[in-house]
Amino acid sequence: MLRDFPTIQKLVKCLSGIDIYVRSEPELIQKYICRDFYNTNFAVELEQKLMQVLQSFVPDCIYEVVTHFACRYLIAYSEEFKVYMIAGPCFLEPFDEKKAVSILRNQQVSLETECQIVSYLRKLPVISPDQLHQLGNLLMELLFHLTITLPYKCVECFGLGAEKRENVILVEDFDEITKIRRVETRYELASALTEAVKQGNLSLAYWFAQELDMNNPDLQRASNRLRNAQNLCITSNTQLRYAMEESGIHPYYLDAVSAEIARKIEGLKSVEEVSAFGKEIIRQYCNLAQDNLYPDLKPFSKLAVTYIKTHLSDNLTVKGVAKALTVTPDYLSTRFHQEVGITFIDFVNRERINQAAALLKHTNLQIQQIAVAVGYNHTSYFAKQFARYKHTSPRAFRQNGKII
Repeated sequence: MLRDFPTIQKLVKCLSGIDIYVRSEPELIQKYICRDFYNTNFAVELEQKLMQVLQSFVPDCIYEVVTHFACRYLIAYSEEFKVYMIAGPCFLEPFDEKKAVSILRNQQVSLETECQIVSYLRKLPVISPDQLHQLGNLLMELLFHLTITLPYKCVECFGLGAEKRENVILVEDFDEITKIRRVETRYELASALTEAVKQGNLSLAYWFAQELDMNNPDLQRASNRLRNAQNLCITSNTQLRYAMEESGIHPYYLDAVSAEIARKIEGLKSVEEVSAFGKEIIRQYCNLAQDNLYPDLKPFSKLAVTYIKTHLSDNLTVKGVAKALTVTPDYLSTRFHQEVGITFIDFVNRERINQAAALLKHTNLQIQQIAVAVGYNHTSYFAKQFARYKHTSPRAFRQNGKII
């Protein structure tokens, strides 16, 4: 098994909101799934059905187990390592709270238990069936080094609030699903990169650019690798120029920057030079964005604002930024408040939420991903700050699609 399991566990939790565990005993898997439902009179039946399912598992096959209220878990058993992998719980569609409450009351659970279960279900992530399938195969590859597409079975372990489905589903078109998702992800990342540049957020733009990966086989449009890399840079230059024009930057300045970038692209002699220059293109457009967003600031405050925008996804504190700018924290706080008009902390949070709002509007990135990308390690705290500045939740904002 991969040694760095804790890192994989944290990444999966961060990017999808789903927990993953590896256990050697089926009883531990059973206990994990039932852990939040022991106070109900249907927990015993759930335990019995789970054990029946676990005892009949076929090695190296991914099971999607559907339990109470249509919760999903991925479970697989590795014959080589003699362990179970479990990922979940999650929903494939938004949680139907009214339906859940009705079911619980029909089961005559106590009000306290009802509140506990509903509160728990509200927090579960929602992902698409395709994403769940991809996650299962990816985890089996990372944890158990299985590079083949595994059989995929869906089992309704407990029918309470779960829709009826066929007992076994084989994902025969998994490769095609994966290709489609790769293209979708690439477009999402490109859109997110553009939004980061428009906000002058250099560190976030670099992060999205790294995730895009110019060496991706899907992006090989020309047989000559150098020409292919140059074409990708030309495309990036064009897209970012149009994005900056939408932000209100005068075409005169944009033409000067984009023309100089185009000349330099043609003069690059290796794929490595082109890859490095991709970051320079992003930096130049971020600089334009920063100049356009805060044209009237005095030099010191503009320097502080630029530093914040460039490190928005980092752990920004008055003390840390003051050290980077070689001033005292008191001096930074006072000057910043006087010249920018709001406190340092308010500015940082406002910029993070504005960036998050742009990503929610223009990309399909998951809310957990966006929270981390703009500097919030806890989705709940991100949601609280988002509501403070936008007067709505991130999910409702995405559905409404308006930037305030």
